Amino acid sequence: MCYSQSPSLERKRNSENSGGEEKKPNKLVQNDPYKVIYYLINSRVLYECNKRVFDKHQNVMIYYKFLHSKRKLKRMKISEPKGVLKINLEDFKNKFKIAEFSYSNIIRNNPFSQKIWPSIWRDCDFNCFGRNNFKILKIGLVNEINEYRRIHGVPKLRVSSKLNKWALKEAIRNSKAHKTGNCGFSIFGCVRGAGPAHFGNLIVKVLYDRFLSDYTWCNHYRGPLVQTQFLWKKTTDIGVGVKFDKGLIYVVFLFLPKGNIMGKYNNNVLPISEKVIYMYNYYANRQE
Repeated sequence: MCYSQSPSLERKRNSENSGGEEKKPNKLVQNDPYKVIYYLINSRVLYECNKRVFDKHQNVMIYYKFLHSKRKLKRMKISEPKGVLKINLEDFKNKFKIAEFSYSNIIRNNPFSQKIWPSIWRDCDFNCFGRNNFKILKIGLVNEINEYRRIHGVPKLRVSSKLNKWALKEAIRNSKAHKTGNCGFSIFGCVRGAGPAHFGNLIVKVLYDRFLSDYTWCNHYRGPLVQTQFLWKKTTDIGVGVKFDKGLIYVVFLFLPKGNIMGKYNNNVLPISEKVIYMYNYYANRQE
């Protein structure tokens, strides 16, 4: 399945098949130099990060985020983070390691989309989402995007009838050209895709999976990842246009206010919320 927003997706697949090197962004994501380790000591939970010990989860997570923010490290100088305890864990013989938190590892090992996608599309194939001029497909794609926004801690999008009309016009234009070129609306955020119609309900999942794989949180590397528009915090409205032509489906998403603005990624593309991370990590450990 080919989507125009993922120009390097095919190259990545070919690299994997030919034994080529992994893309640089993926290596950055996987190499997390800092972790939060949970210890149980004398019925008390303590947290260790970068050889600092905390007794409050909020403080250790603030420090964890601080360590992963290169901009803050460059302009802020602190002797010790807030809430550090002056103790040495090596002095405790009876300590029990409960869990280990690493954002990049959890993202890589816990495929959130594999939980969300079936909750939206279970038992709904082309014969289901293709009805009524793809009405169910459009509803499902918006619901799926809003579920990803939820776990990233940003408000859900509301559907705009005007954006729906403009998105449909763009989808029709793409179908006539038999390709997805540049978006014709500079004032809107725009994400487009095309592929076999029977796989139309996979478009958002494919883009979101690539986002988690390639986006580097420590410096907010984005490259060509236009799908960050799905998660842009200040975006409030969405429209979806779908056009079917000769077995192919052309899908266009339009957004307002427009996202993907240079210098604004840090405040608008947020990591998956701590609560969601903790729950996924907790249940993943229980299943091992």
